[in-house]
Amino acid sequence: MKRTLSLILGILMLASILTGCSSPFGLNEYEQALIGSWYYEIDISAEYGADFTADPDFGPHSDFGGGIVKVVFNFYDDATYKIEADPESAQAAYDDLKADLTACYTSYVNELATTNELSFEETIAALEIESIDALVEEDLAALEYEDWINDFSQDGNFVGAEDRIFFSDGKEYRVDEKIYETYELDGDTLTITSYVDNGEVDTEGYPLVMTKE
Repeated sequence: MKRTLSLILGILMLASILTGCSSPFGLNEYEQALIGSWYYEIDISAEYGADFTADPDFGPHSDFGGGIVKVVFNFYDDATYKIEADPESAQAAYDDLKADLTACYTSYVNELATTNELSFEETIAALEIESIDALVEEDLAALEYEDWINDFSQDGNFVGAEDRIFFSDGKEYRVDEKIYETYELDGDTLTITSYVDNGEVDTEGYPLVMTKE
């Protein structure tokens, strides 16, 4: 489960490994077209619950989904950018994931209790767990959710071209012209299509589709 979340994080933190700076002579036409706020959404509950859903024991008890985190990309007219997860949606998604985990474990234990003609409490004891709540809290602690959300906080400079965007990891760095994201812009839809590093194209996890606010 942590591997899935690590993959999501690696795909969606577009600017986390780039180095760059802003355009020295004002914005070009491509940069001007990017100015504003764009967002995409991650169903963290569905992503985290994918392993539960695929599991033969937990699958029948899994109903993960709906825990949406909204991540906002802001492009500013001074050729800087900022990425951040909306805190309200992040908290709501966490609460939703917690509820989904609780429901899954509770349903599973209830089935075991019925099958073995035991009470719910007897089944908990047989499984050698303190409680459903404790099990859920242990899972969520391993997820390190708060750190994961905070990792979306990025800012720096950007340079735009016809089909690519260069980002910096911090305003003090200059862009590396060999490292960029390819994109397509169609009205209020910005689609990041790949990541390119020294000629090597990575399309795993793409496209990333953002909508203008």
